[in-house]
Amino acid sequence: MLHLDDRDRVLGAEWLFVHVVRNPLDTLAAIDEAALRGSVPIEWDGRIALRRHYVVAGLAGELARPDRAFRVVYEGLVVDPAATVPD
Repeated sequence: MLHLDDRDRVLGAEWLFVHVVRNPLDTLAAIDEAALRGSVPIEWDGRIALRRHYVVAGLAGELARPDRAFRVVYEGLVVDPAATVPD
């Protein structure tokens, strides 16, 4: 992942930051279903901390560049993609 300071230099002026968020319980359940053992912590506290780390980083990205960022709620995307993603 590029740091915010590098994005304009590397990607030019046409990049967007899409922060996809999902129900935390669904996220944790998906980790089990995807059999990601070895790439994520095994214990629940570690999984929760990992998820929190990425959510906080995503929120920081939104705040740092609100002109280039938008949030997509995963559940809305699945139900109605056209209504969830802006033009």
